[in-house]
Parts: sequence; C-alpha cells; structure tokens
Amino acid sequence: MKKLFFKAAAVFTAAVCMLSMFSANVFAEGTEDYKLYKFDIQYDGTLEITGCTQENISRLDIPAEINGRRVTKISNNAFRDMVLLQEVTFPDGLMEIGSQAFSGCISLKSAEIPDSVETLGYGAFEDCGAMESVKLSGSLEIIPSCCFENCVYLKSVVIPDKTASIRSGAFSNCMRLESVYIPHSVKSISSNAFANSDNVVIHCRRGSYAEKYAVRNAITYAAEPPSQKESVSVAVILGVMWGAVMLAVIICVIAAKKQRK
Repeated sequence: MKKLFFKAAAVFTAAVCMLSMFSANVFAEGTEDYKLYKFDIQYDGTLEITGCTQENISRLDIPAEINGRRVTKISNNAFRDMVLLQEVTFPDGLMEIGSQAFSGCISLKSAEIPDSVETLGYGAFEDCGAMESVKLSGSLEIIPSCCFENCVYLKSVVIPDKTASIRSGAFSNCMRLESVYIPHSVKSISSNAFANSDNVVIHCRRGSYAEKYAVRNAITYAAEPPSQKESVSVAVILGVMWGAVMLAVIICVIAAKKQRK
C-alpha cells in the first residue's frame, strides 16, 4: 500500500513539474517574442491580450499568434490611456475588441479593424482626440454606445452593410465629422448617436430607415436612389407577386366556369 502511495505521489509530482516547466516555457517564449504584451489563455485555448508592459510607445502591432495560440480578443481597458500611442495594427482572426480598450489614446490617428472582428465593446475608441479615420469591420452588427465619442478630428465613417444598430452616443461630440454613410441594413439608431456632431451629413438610400432618422432628428442628409442590384431585386419581387395574382385570377375563372357547367 505504501509503495502504491509513493508511486502515485511521484507521478503527481512529476506531472506538476512538467506542467510548471510548460507554463514557464510558454511565458518565457512569449516574453521573448512578444515582450510588449500581457495575455491570458481563454477556455478555448485562444489568447486574450490584456495589456502592455510598456506605456510610452507610439506603435503597436497586435500579433496574430503567440506561441502557436491565436489571438482572438483584446480585453476591456487593455490599452486605455496610452497617450503616446499613434498607430495600431490588428491581425486577421481577431474577433473582439473590449470596452474602452483604446479609450483615452489621445494620439491615436487611425484604426483599421479587420473583418474578422464581430464585436466592439462600449467606448472602445472614445476620447481618441487625434483620430482622423477609421475603417470598420464588415462583420459588425452593432456600433456600441460611445464607441467613437469625443473623436473630435474624425471626418468620415462608412457603416458596414451588415450593421443593424447604432447605439447611444456612438459618434457624439465628433465636431469635425462631415459624412457618415449608413446602409439600408441599419434599422435602429439612437436619438443621440450623433449628439453635438453638428456638421455631419448622413448619406443613405432613399426611403431607408436612416433617411427617416435624419428627417426626424433634423440632421442634414443626402438620399440616393436604390442601387441597380436593389432595383432589380424589387422588380423581381414585384414580378413574382404579380404573377401569383394573375395565376390566382386564372384559377378562379376556371373554377367559376366549371361550376356553371
């Protein structure tokens, strides 16, 4: 019995040592190759970037992988108030940028968010006073509250075709914002989404929710006719409906004739 106990203890000790060595090795290699980044391993084995070991830097290139593990998320507040940060690049495969992840990065000039990103958190880029341009992920269904609030140098934004909702204060206090292109897919816009962004012009489709929103909130807009593709789709639908009506009429006429006989 004692022998079994000692053997089990030995196996357990060896396993712990191996695990410790593996963890230490991962940390050591990660520190050597990507010494700027702090990270956590998520439940699915991918990585969440949680911060930076140096604050006084002007550029970040978020890695796609660390030691073979994919980077899929940037956590809440990860790079908040890094006041010297001017540039950041994001990898394909990144899926989420957390709440206020870049809030207060007052020197950040632009952001190009890859189409793999499906979620932006509350205030992800708020108070980025130097930001002049942003390219949004084509996978975003929601532009969250305060996402670009106080980005006073932001000039133009194209909302992705998949987006359905623009939340409260998303582009508030963007004093130099001149144009926002809103697709037909958007069906919900908060009444204060563009609060104090007095120079903005909403570009939208004629008859769209965005046009009605602009009229209701006294925002300047430029409504364009439906695209050729949209027009063709409408024509096809109307054609099918008309065909169905005519078929129903013919069936009724034939049935009436049969009854008379």
